[in-house]
Amino acid sequence: MKLNRRTVNSLVLVAAAALVAPMALAQNNVLRVVPHSNLAILDPIWTTAYMSRNHGYMIYDTLFGTDEKNNIKPQMVESWTESPDHRLWTFKLRKGLEFHDGKPVTSDDVVASLARWGKRDAMGSALMTFVERMDTPTPDSFRIFLREACGFVLEALGKPSSNVPFIMPKRVADTDPQKQIDDYTGSPLPGCVQDARAMETLLTKNENGSPNFACVPLHAPQGGNGPRITRALLREQVTEILERARSAGARIVKEAQDTFWGGVSGYFADLDGYYWEVAWGPMFEFTDDGALKPSQ
Repeated sequence: MKLNRRTVNSLVLVAAAALVAPMALAQNNVLRVVPHSNLAILDPIWTTAYMSRNHGYMIYDTLFGTDEKNNIKPQMVESWTESPDHRLWTFKLRKGLEFHDGKPVTSDDVVASLARWGKRDAMGSALMTFVERMDTPTPDSFRIFLREACGFVLEALGKPSSNVPFIMPKRVADTDPQKQIDDYTGSPLPGCVQDARAMETLLTKNENGSPNFACVPLHAPQGGNGPRITRALLREQVTEILERARSAGARIVKEAQDTFWGGVSGYFADLDGYYWEVAWGPMFEFTDDGALKPSQ
């Protein structure tokens, strides 16, 4: 549930910041986000919608993440090896991985998840053109056999944006990729809601009827998936939100400052090590029902 990305992507995200909804940090280190649009689809593999992707990070975990230096870092994976001819990749999962229903994460879950993702995602589909087969020699390890060497295996498994190769239970991942899933059992993440009521908690509504996304970060993982974007309602709120983040223990990466596109922007890293851009732009405004429209 967290993002940081490539330098080029960061520039794109800055330009897109004016399209994203406001965020505020509440007391007790709870991060609450008001999304820029409704969460219409809960299957992050079936759609490339950023809202579904962001929601997916609130529920699911990934094998690898991408840090602020564009390095691939292990998350669910403990270790991996690559054969001398680069055609066999062997991965071992971390100990103690569980889904929200208390069942252990196994290599069967991983292989099924990757297979479904590979039929929907462009980068996943490209990777699968190299894949001869995948197998699970043990419950906590899986292998990817390639027809020929592929130079972006880890980059594909650790891609930070849509479609993200989220790991789901096998019974869920076995869903026809042309159909949406109807079971949203995911993986507890550090500091987040860690029971089967996660969906209910994440989708509670605030006073104006907009959904709240809530996560209580406790510590920073080794990997990362960054940056997320939040939008301030007013110019001065960029500094205000950054100060709330600072008081909650976040690290300010860049103080609020004017941007080349006429807005104000700043960055902070939350307690889980994920990067957020807080931005205000004069070119969009909110309607009474919480939607965005171009300013008049």
